[in-house]
Amino acid sequence: MRRIIFIVLILSFSLFAGTISGELIYPDGGFGLYIVMAVGSDELAEFMGGADTLDPAEFFMSLPRAELFSPGEFEITGEFTDGVAYTLFGVKIEGTQPASGDPMGLCPEDIFTTGGDARGAIVELQPEGVIGGEITYMGIFPGCKVNVYDMMSGEADLESTYIIDELEYSITVPAGFKTLEFYIDDNGNNQWDPEELEAGAYYMDTSPDGWGPVVFAGGGDRFSDGVNVIIPPSDITSQKQQEKTYNVSCLPSGVIRFDVPEKTNIKVVDLSGRIILDYEISGKGEISQPENYPAGIYLVILDYSGGKAVDKLILVK
Repeated sequence: MRRIIFIVLILSFSLFAGTISGELIYPDGGFGLYIVMAVGSDELAEFMGGADTLDPAEFFMSLPRAELFSPGEFEITGEFTDGVAYTLFGVKIEGTQPASGDPMGLCPEDIFTTGGDARGAIVELQPEGVIGGEITYMGIFPGCKVNVYDMMSGEADLESTYIIDELEYSITVPAGFKTLEFYIDDNGNNQWDPEELEAGAYYMDTSPDGWGPVVFAGGGDRFSDGVNVIIPPSDITSQKQQEKTYNVSCLPSGVIRFDVPEKTNIKVVDLSGRIILDYEISGKGEISQPENYPAGIYLVILDYSGGKAVDKLILVK
């Protein structure tokens, strides 16, 4: 029985000389140098997980590939292993090597060979692509920034900075392989700094088949969806949130003005602890101290989900 299983495994992962063929699509591409490459799952995982230590140009040129001078049918000749998932990467090279913003694309599905051959693959090129996902942030999300680093040159080069206002986000970036850095920019200098007390949050794929910290933008919409991140809150951010979103001010006349983002309980007590007013408030508005209470010092207490805020009311008559 073991011998049969061993033979089946050998047949399932056999190396064959063969071809992977299909069509490269780029309607407005015109004449130029187009390359379609086939990369195995192990090689792709190595590149995705360690693109900062690999030379992309050397990596791409080491792969089985087909060269075209216009979009159309392609045929990649090489040695392919049945049972291994292959990703097809296509690019129109505008310079001397693939670079950010060159029209690029990935076949949206893995390609598997039979006897070393596979047919009918589609690779569509685009000069840009959308990267999107969800942000997890504990507390009221103050917005964040994301730095997009171009990985096509072999080093992480800062390409652009985007402002993110919602927990569900999407950004449009030039085509290519990227890494992303999400952070709360407390000092407004478009980069994470240690004094901001933020750990800095990079893209993390926690799924069982996660493939690394590099994302791809371009045709095929692959490796660019579900780019989810976790951003830890900082003491500075939390303090700013409290100051910014739970505002209360007291006037000598007894008027209390408030601006809160959610339903919040507000109490007015005298120095003996006796409750004078007890309201549930929301949004922006004001309330007045009852006229029959004497001049003096009172405490105004906001009790909300994230904690408490206390202000002093000096009532003058």
